[in-house]
Amino acid sequence: MLEVVMREWGGKTDLWIFAYASLIWRPEFEHAEERFATIHGYHRALKMWSRLNRGTPECPGLVFGLLHGGSCKGMV
Repeated sequence: MLEVVMREWGGKTDLWIFAYASLIWRPEFEHAEERFATIHGYHRALKMWSRLNRGTPECPGLVFGLLHGGSCKGMV
């Protein structure tokens, strides 16, 4: 997904990426700056099944995702 965003972005302006949960502590990409942020209209919920980050292909595990409604504190 990050590759698609980077390709479509074009590099003409600053690119801010909202991070929450483990993405705050392990962003997995280089960044020049970070700030506290709140995203409105979405909230964290343990509702997303993952075969990569938790669990296995045979038995996926729950991870946090963003769902509509509320707000979520994080970093940009």
